[in-house]
Parts: sequence; C-alpha cells; structure tokens
Amino acid sequence: MGSVEHLKQHQYKVPAGQEPLSKKPLAIRLYQSDDDAIRAMGKAGSKFVRDAVRSELQRRVAAHTKG
Repeated sequence: MGSVEHLKQHQYKVPAGQEPLSKKPLAIRLYQSDDDAIRAMGKAGSKFVRDAVRSELQRRVAAHTKG
C-alpha cells in the first residue's frame, strides 16, 4: 500500500466544537449595547460569539454552494 493511501486511512475529522482554538485572537468592534450584553454573560460570552460566528460562516457557505 502506498504512503498516500495509508495516510488517508488514518485521517479523521475533529467533531465540531472540539477543535483547538486559534492561537491568534481576533479583535472586532461591537455596538456598545451588544458589547454590554456579551460582557454580562461572562465566560459564556466568548462561546456565544464563537458559536455565532461559526453559524454565520456555515450559513454563508451553504448559501454559496447552493447556486
């Protein structure tokens, strides 16, 4: 068996939400009211923002691939 075929057998996809976080933080400017609401969530605010960004990216990919 060639090395490419061997490597393909051992590749796997990391389940959504379990992949490591990026080493480079992303800075975004929010509307003040949104910032206040997210900061009030505490640590859950970070996950909320990550989930919202992922959801929007997936929606855009799906919309782009439909056409």
